[in-house]
Amino acid sequence: MHSDTALLCNANNSSDGLGGVPICTGGSDLTFQLCLLIAFLCVRFSNWTDYSAFHYFEVVTICFMILIIVLYVVNLFRIYRMCTCVSWPLLELLHYGICTFLLFVGSIVAAVKSYGLSGLVAGSVR
Repeated sequence: MHSDTALLCNANNSSDGLGGVPICTGGSDLTFQLCLLIAFLCVRFSNWTDYSAFHYFEVVTICFMILIIVLYVVNLFRIYRMCTCVSWPLLELLHYGICTFLLFVGSIVAAVKSYGLSGLVAGSVR
């Protein structure tokens, strides 16, 4: 396996029935980031009824996308091997936990405040 793709895809050589099928883990971050971008664009280009609720939703989605990019770069360039003072799995768990909670709250507030506007409902429910 080429060293560039070894970071994202690991060949599974165990006897679990997969038979050496490569499992790619980096794709889920990219699809999640694409969903966040679509949600952000739906809310951004819709007519707003309550500015504070939708600004909060925009800030949460942008911050979440930036943090996903940072963690993706850390994994891509293997920075986690150079900086051993940080527990990277714990950091990633905290990142996803806190950001998911904030996004959940923002989605509820945006869905309640949307008053039936289709772009806002689509962006907030995502």
